[in-house]
Amino acid sequence: MPFLRRCPIKKTLKENILIFANHKKYFSIDELKNHFKRLKIPYTDESVKKYLYLFRKENQIYDAGRGWYSTLNNEFLLDKEPVESILHTIADEFPLLSFAVWSTAQIKNYFHHMPASFVTFIYSGYDDLPVLYQSLINQYNNIYLNPREFEIKKSFVIQESTFVLRPSITEEPAQEHLAFIEKILVDLYLEMKRIKLISGAEYDRIFKNILSDSRINIARLLRYAKRREVRDHIKEKYPLTADL
Repeated sequence: MPFLRRCPIKKTLKENILIFANHKKYFSIDELKNHFKRLKIPYTDESVKKYLYLFRKENQIYDAGRGWYSTLNNEFLLDKEPVESILHTIADEFPLLSFAVWSTAQIKNYFHHMPASFVTFIYSGYDDLPVLYQSLINQYNNIYLNPREFEIKKSFVIQESTFVLRPSITEEPAQEHLAFIEKILVDLYLEMKRIKLISGAEYDRIFKNILSDSRINIARLLRYAKRREVRDHIKEKYPLTADL
């Protein structure tokens, strides 16, 4: 009997997409197509979109923002309780004011070393900050009005109930005065350096822990990071499509 060489069974495009996705917590459609090009796997844009749509309907993958997908089924839920008091205080005093708040206490479960005190950040229009500051300083002692480097070196101290006022950034991810987690991650990256809020190693752990724990909107994160001119830094330091 002649020797028969067993040929490897060719996988379908549908199977190849699932194999690729199952090794990623997040991936972009562009990365998926580049993967196919490297391996010389034939595909069409239409077929890739069709299968991704199908997998989303079947809850095999999930939406992570425009052009982004995730295998994490649970969407990240942010604890609102640490900022509810200051939010209501500002909203009651200035009902027409546009502002957003977040606190490091909202992500305390993702720290490796739990800080002794937390910092709350309040973002509003640049011209509105002095009025807001004068109103809040009567109720909160340790509050800083957009502190610069020289002030931070001279007098900035993180104590219990520390508040920092910063100018708003256009199109910042927030709703009903509450910052989204994508805004928090980008702002925290900047404040890590500005006020020495946490170490770089601690930020690394927080970032990776949050992205590994529950699904966030990667497209929103990168869009806001671009607004704050740190998108390239974040993408370089934290490969979002790597196995986290």
